[in-house]
Amino acid sequence: MDTVFGLGIVLSNMLVIENLKITEMSYTEKLIDKLNDVLRRSYDAMEGYENAIDDMNEEQLKNFFKNQVMERRRFAQELTTEVTALGGDPVTQSSFKASLHRAWMDLKSSIASNNTEKVLQECIRGEETASDDYKDILESDLSLPPSVTNMLKNHKFRIEETIVKLKMMEKVA
Repeated sequence: MDTVFGLGIVLSNMLVIENLKITEMSYTEKLIDKLNDVLRRSYDAMEGYENAIDDMNEEQLKNFFKNQVMERRRFAQELTTEVTALGGDPVTQSSFKASLHRAWMDLKSSIASNNTEKVLQECIRGEETASDDYKDILESDLSLPPSVTNMLKNHKFRIEETIVKLKMMEKVA
């Protein structure tokens, strides 16, 4: 009887350990999904800024947008490193939704009378969406590793700085 009881405890402990592994995998998968969401947003921003460069005549704005492309590329590299470190497969391209948005932007810019203002408005809208995505992951119920939290906070801060700069440019456009 003691052997059966002991075997029951061992099996019970094995189930608890197995459930912990499943919970841990779910946490890791959720974290990877969230990081891939903001990684995808970085690719969206890079493509959006590259399109904006093509729509601009002013050299100062072109340079600003080129700097944003480089910064989003850095964000993407950092996010890719984190996703890979967690054992995930990082996304490698922008979202379909962003592709539709860019097509709409292209159509709007081709018929807009004040191209610069419209492009800046779309950049602001995209950055505000990205900031919201970062806010969502930072305020989620996931217990983020400190390195991930610091990286995400830094990205969000830089995005919010960009929003302020874009709004200042929009006022003078």
